Amino acid sequence: MRQRTQRTATRRPVAEPDLVENVEGRLATGAAQAAERLKENIMDFHKIWQEQCEAALGIQERFGKKKAMGYLIGEKFLNHLKAAETYKDFAGETAAFVAEIRSIFQPYEIAEYFQTVRRVGAPGHIMTDEEYEVFRHADAADNVVQGAENVLLLEQAKKLLLDK
Repeated sequence: MRQRTQRTATRRPVAEPDLVENVEGRLATGAAQAAERLKENIMDFHKIWQEQCEAALGIQERFGKKKAMGYLIGEKFLNHLKAAETYKDFAGETAAFVAEIRSIFQPYEIAEYFQTVRRVGAPGHIMTDEEYEVFRHADAADNVVQGAENVLLLEQAKKLLLDK
C-alpha cells in the first residue's frame, strides 16, 4: 500500500485590495485598448494598399522598377481587385489605389509591364524563371482555374491602369 506524504500548505501573502484593483484596472484598460487597436486595424484593412504602395517604393529603390511593379501590380493590385469583387470596402478604394499606382509609375512603364508580364502573384516577382519552372512542375504553382482567373484580373487591371 502506498504511503501518503503529507503536504504542507504554503500560504500566499494576501494582496492588498488597492493593489489588486490597480492591477485589474490596468489589465482591463490594456485589454480594452488592444481590442480597440485590433478593431481599427480590421476596419481599415481595405486601406492596406497605402502601405503596399510605400513598400513598392522601397522595392523599387533596392531591386528595381520591374520587381516593384511585379509586387504592386502583379500581386497586390490583383489581390485587391479579387477582394473588391466580394467586399464593398475594397471596391470603394480601387480608384484611389489606381491613382497612387499611376503616381508611382509612368503610363509607358505600366503599359510595358502588361506587355511583358509572364506570371503574377508572389512567385511571379520573387522567383527566377528557373525556380518558377521547378515550382510549377512540382504542381505547387497555378492550376488551370487560377491561371484563367489571373488572366481576367490582369485584363481588368490593365483597363483600370491604362484607360484614362
